[in-house]
Amino acid sequence: MVVVRSYLYTCTRNACLNVRKMDQRREARHEAYGQMQGRVERFALEEMVEAEVMAGIYRAIDELPEKMRNVFRLSYIEGLSNQEVADKAGVSINTVKKQKADALEVLRKKLGPREMMVISLLVMGVAVSE
Repeated sequence: MVVVRSYLYTCTRNACLNVRKMDQRREARHEAYGQMQGRVERFALEEMVEAEVMAGIYRAIDELPEKMRNVFRLSYIEGLSNQEVADKAGVSINTVKKQKADALEVLRKKLGPREMMVISLLVMGVAVSE
């Protein structure tokens, strides 16, 4: 009788421990899923904000006067040097420099700080490559 009692006690104890382990694993999976879901939602939100910011920047660029817009796009978006822009646009290098500065000033007045930060990164990227 003592042997059966000991055996049943051990089986019950092990079954309880197994249930406890399964609960811990389930909780860990749920927690990991929740964290992953949060990261996915943050990523999607960041992508939407980035798309809105870029759309605002491109709208503001489209509103620039035609020659200024052309110089801005050739220089900052296509990455051409001042000389290449001048040759393509049929103007002097000084005109290109002035149009670029004027375009940045107009955009600075139209756009918020977030959009200007993106444009600043664009300008620095072109400035580094020249």
